[in-house]
Amino acid sequence: MVYELALILRPEVPDNQIINFQKLVNDCLKEYQGEPLLEDDWGAIELAQKLRCGVKRGRFLYFIFRAPTNTNVELLRRLSINESVVRSMIANLGEDREATNIVKNF
Repeated sequence: MVYELALILRPEVPDNQIINFQKLVNDCLKEYQGEPLLEDDWGAIELAQKLRCGVKRGRFLYFIFRAPTNTNVELLRRLSINESVVRSMIANLGEDREATNIVKNF
């Protein structure tokens, strides 16, 4: 299956830690026979409203990847352990055979 992962990190996260988050996602994908298709750092963006934790601005990272379903559980587990992650979301984008078209549309 093809999935997208969106992460909101605390805005004060340094660039070297951003690289570590990208590595964390890619390492988890490799471990579970997944494949990264697209990776993007959207930078720090003002949120429409404050989150419960008081965060009004966040650093956004976006990924599209192909992987077995059980990869998502492990990815979310690893991300939930880190205090720099404010929010994370994984959504199903489609079947493996549609991966090329999905990435082209982004």
